[in-house]
Amino acid sequence: MMFDRSVSTAYAALNNGSVASRENARIQKIREALGAVAVGEPAVFWLYQGQDTNWYVRREGDPEEHGYESRDQALQCLHLGAIRCASYCLFVQESSNGRFTKESFNWPANCA
Repeated sequence: MMFDRSVSTAYAALNNGSVASRENARIQKIREALGAVAVGEPAVFWLYQGQDTNWYVRREGDPEEHGYESRDQALQCLHLGAIRCASYCLFVQESSNGRFTKESFNWPANCA
């Protein structure tokens, strides 16, 4: 499935609920295991499948995306990037239906 910025932006606009108060459990466990302190700037990350069937992780503002053969590898990279941030917003494409889900931590509702 090709990444379509307009579709994802529209999806984000529809899902601007309240500030997330709970951090993703997997990210929280990684952070605790590493003793990591989240001091990085807030960030938005995308995980999506390219036309070549590889999975890609992109942090908004970075010039390139990083490709992985499996979704699990890409998800691990995504989580490692997020643990460094004081707040984050993750847009993760589901492998089963191609839809994006949004996860966030300490992220304001009016930001997408």
